[in-house]
Amino acid sequence: MVAALALVSGCGGGGGTSGGPNRGTQCAQLLQVACGRYGDCQIISADAVGTCEQSGQTSCCGASCATPVVSTQAEVDTCIADIDAATCASLDIYTGGTLPASCYGVVRSAHKAVTSALSTSEPASAPVGSRLGGLISD
Repeated sequence: MVAALALVSGCGGGGGTSGGPNRGTQCAQLLQVACGRYGDCQIISADAVGTCEQSGQTSCCGASCATPVVSTQAEVDTCIADIDAATCASLDIYTGGTLPASCYGVVRSAHKAVTSALSTSEPASAPVGSRLGGLISD
């Protein structure tokens, strides 16, 4: 059975300012915590944490890393706290776990509405970082 989790974000109201937070900084901040936690939980090897962060960054913001965000630091901080509080078993994407609900689509840009999906039936060989980046990005 294919279980897919759809993450939908609506248009934001307002945009970031030059020099303010952007998709790249928020994606990097979240991926550093999530990939580090995956390493700590032995979901991925410790030497794979950097690769997780890099591949996650690509799927989280791609060529739009400099795009201003409407997501707040408080939302990012909530996601981080929830990742830190989660059990390793609940985070293990290879056994049906996922990121906490507060992390779904948390990185949002103004005037963008897209859907991202994560299928729990994806092969275990799928890059963890890419899967995480798709979850945290709108």
